[in-house]
Amino acid sequence: MTYKDFPIIEVAHRLGIHIDRSTLGRSEVEAYCPFCNGSKNHLFLNPVSNQFFCQKCREGGNSVTLYAKMHGISNREAVDELDREAKTYPFPDTKVRSEPVSDNLALLERRHDVYYDLLCELQLNDAHLLDLLGRGLSLTRIGQNMYRSMPVRQTEKNKIAQRLASKHDLRGVPGFYTDLVSGEWCLAGQAGILVPFCTAAGYIQGLQIRLDNKSKRKYRWLSSNPKHQHKDGTQKYPNGTAARTWVHITGDHCSSTAHITEGAVKGDVSSFLDGNSLYICVPGVSSINHLLPAIRSLPNIERVESLFDMDQIEDEKYSKALLHMIKMLKSLGIPVEQRQWNPDYNGVDEYKAYCRAARLAA
Repeated sequence: MTYKDFPIIEVAHRLGIHIDRSTLGRSEVEAYCPFCNGSKNHLFLNPVSNQFFCQKCREGGNSVTLYAKMHGISNREAVDELDREAKTYPFPDTKVRSEPVSDNLALLERRHDVYYDLLCELQLNDAHLLDLLGRGLSLTRIGQNMYRSMPVRQTEKNKIAQRLASKHDLRGVPGFYTDLVSGEWCLAGQAGILVPFCTAAGYIQGLQIRLDNKSKRKYRWLSSNPKHQHKDGTQKYPNGTAARTWVHITGDHCSSTAHITEGAVKGDVSSFLDGNSLYICVPGVSSINHLLPAIRSLPNIERVESLFDMDQIEDEKYSKALLHMIKMLKSLGIPVEQRQWNPDYNGVDEYKAYCRAARLAA
């Protein structure tokens, strides 16, 4: 067995390392370093690469070396001890599961790498920052969630795509396509806030855009569906790839209770305001193709709370879809409860913001 068989977050838990629970489910989980005994979160645990690194004392390695250094034993001895422990108390399966190949969709690992580097190329403009702060998120959580502003100018987007193409294979990554004349890679997408849809392990599956222009709809996937055409019949996105209806997971993925709601931003806000509770965010009440795999990736789930908007619960069209979703979840043997709250606050994020304000005012 290798370090990849022992999830670093779980190993750190079992070693008694103090972990900042508010960062669980992020691409890098923060903790107190056991080697330099820092009073702040200098230790960073990466559940994707299964590595750790302390910014203060520069100690680093993987889950096996972390265990070995804490106990003062060799890596070989650490593997043997972890293996014996796993037979009695199995580690949760947090390995990346490559999705079934569908059309030309790139595998999860490659999509994550491309999207991560894309977000690193971008900034969040002041208007978008104020919008997210107004919803109740902190500056720190906004940074952790990696929200970014999609450039307005196509020339700027294309330059970014070409820089990414020099490092990555963009084939099969939704949002990218090639110019019909030059053959160079381009980036699709309208102006708005880019919102990552992540797995429990922190992998970015896809991106949605919270549109600045909401005249038609509020959210769109970053997608480059090759079936779309211009009015003259020419292909709009040559060598492009359509997005899928992925599910976003945010908050403490070790929790035994999961809350399901519609929308990644709504879930991110609600989780933050609710003490980093676990939220599973579907893109729509009828878009639940990836819901069951998402729940199966969370080994500790014992109950589910459905937290859809109050107007959706009352709407006949939505209520039928909700009942279908709840029936599907119950097939897993997990109790599901439909929660309701003060209808003056339609969304769960609005209600959580109200509850927080009430607590602070008390």
